[in-house]
Amino acid sequence: MAKPARTAALPLAFLMGVDDSGREIVELTPNGDIQIIYMGTCSFLPQLTPGRFDIRQVWLSSRSNRLPRLQPGPLVNYIADPDSHSATLAKAQRLIERLGNPPCFNPPHAVMRTRRDTLSRLLQGIPGVRMPRTVRIEARHPDEFAETARKEKLNYPLIVRLAGTHNGKTMLRIENPGEWDAVHALPWQGSAAYLAEFVDTRDPADGCYRKHRIVMVGGKPHLLHIYISPDWNVHRKVTLQTPEAFAEELTKIESFERSLLPRIAPALKEIHRRIGLDYYGIDCHVGRDAALTVFEANAAMNALNPVPSQRERSRTRIKAAIEKRLARYVRRG
Repeated sequence: MAKPARTAALPLAFLMGVDDSGREIVELTPNGDIQIIYMGTCSFLPQLTPGRFDIRQVWLSSRSNRLPRLQPGPLVNYIADPDSHSATLAKAQRLIERLGNPPCFNPPHAVMRTRRDTLSRLLQGIPGVRMPRTVRIEARHPDEFAETARKEKLNYPLIVRLAGTHNGKTMLRIENPGEWDAVHALPWQGSAAYLAEFVDTRDPADGCYRKHRIVMVGGKPHLLHIYISPDWNVHRKVTLQTPEAFAEELTKIESFERSLLPRIAPALKEIHRRIGLDYYGIDCHVGRDAALTVFEANAAMNALNPVPSQRERSRTRIKAAIEKRLARYVRRG
């Protein structure tokens, strides 16, 4: 019996960017090999189905003005962090324009809209959405933090976060104008930082914070996880690891499309219209009244990395949606 013919891999050129600083993270594997960790990406490339796509990586660096030569065809902009990769995003945009604006998954100009201060302005005024006011600062003296908060009339408490950092690192909360000495705990010198108004989203029933990660692919929302924590700085390492927390998360993930999504769909639709990316994540709190408090929305979020069992079905659906969206670009090209 003849073997079925193999489906040809779909060709795609991925635009990759080196951090604007020109430095990447180097780690040693358990076998003693050197591994380069590229930050600020869409993160899904290693998890795509092997052999489905014929991927060519096109690397861009802020240290060179030269633009690479490319054959006509669809592109995937894999550069996702507008803080750490602003120069390479601008370079990717110039390259796309030089090529005559071919179809591009996650176009660079749309990624730039997800910078925290830009996003704060972009998402204001959406019914059912609360977007904390956020400003960007490049301080040369510690007094400039307090001065910026006063000038911008920001409401305390305030979250201070270094730009281009993730996973709850390099951030702190300032309760009142008398606590600004605390910024000395952050390595802010030479770095941009964000000041964002803190919104207390604790559930009065148990005093815990809940952070939902909703992954948008082609405008369709997928609930990936819900982190539950007694700490306001909610991230993976401080989430509750209890049977009750796992059960709550699983129930909400499994019922998302028939229960929660219909209540928040209009808000998500408008958020997506304003951001305009093919793939990105929204970290938010969903209140009992279905109002969204948006903490961030960008493409630099892990969605396909190995996950606990209660999230595996969501991960599988997101992977299928990403691959379907990428294949659509090949057809458009």
